[in-house]
Amino acid sequence: MKNILNRPYDLLESKVFRYLFVFGGSGFAFIFLWIFEPYGLYNLTTINEKILAIGLYAGIGLILMLVYFFMLQSLVIKDYTVIKTIGWIILSFLIIGTSSSIINSYLYNNGQFNLKGFFYFQGIILSINIIPVSIFVLIHYNITLRKRLKVASNINSTLDKRVESTIIHKPIVLNSENKKEGLTIEIDSLIFICSVDNYIEVYFLVNNIVEKRILRYSLSGVEKDNSGISEIFRCHKSYIINKRKISSITGNAAGYKIILLGYNTPIPVSRKWNKDIASITT
Repeated sequence: MKNILNRPYDLLESKVFRYLFVFGGSGFAFIFLWIFEPYGLYNLTTINEKILAIGLYAGIGLILMLVYFFMLQSLVIKDYTVIKTIGWIILSFLIIGTSSSIINSYLYNNGQFNLKGFFYFQGIILSINIIPVSIFVLIHYNITLRKRLKVASNINSTLDKRVESTIIHKPIVLNSENKKEGLTIEIDSLIFICSVDNYIEVYFLVNNIVEKRILRYSLSGVEKDNSGISEIFRCHKSYIINKRKISSITGNAAGYKIILLGYNTPIPVSRKWNKDIASITT
């Protein structure tokens, strides 16, 4: 179990999941508060008072969660694992519990904060959520892992059956903002291109030796200039690879990585391009 908890896992990197969690949670909280009227909401005598009070709980909770998941998360979590995902989600519930306790004290207890009641309430939140959150994360982790392992296995099977094709004499043009520094090479020589600040690093073969050339340009510019070349593939915001140089693909719950011929360091695949990975051998 300890080994699984420390494995890489990219659920929290998904903006779709975070938006669904934040806005879905806020909507659920509003409906829950409206129906069950906890925190003394049942004492309110008018609809307007009820709407304002519930809006205060849900609205502040929404703002806190947007800041938590979309601003603080990237500053706090540098590498995503199963245990960090569980902990980060559970902590979000405790933050909501804290804000609700403070609002409750302000609205119904003359601003007096009850520390005993606060810890009791947080204990309830923790006991209710820790098991279902952990189960959800572990199930999703295993589903994601199996799916990506299968996709990687299918791609590697296709690569193993690949017949060595003849050399393609097709030039790829790599421009530069400094017109004198442009580079034109055969597509079969290119390994990959990566972006570093305002520059691109071009890795290519010269007499079977890997060479590197630095140009002041962007990957978007490379894509636009060479849109008719099917052999190049944008797999990451910082990488373009040559599909003819793919040796193998690895996959886990954190995503995919591409192993290239002539280069030992795996190239990451961003979530944005995960859906295109299955067609990488075409």
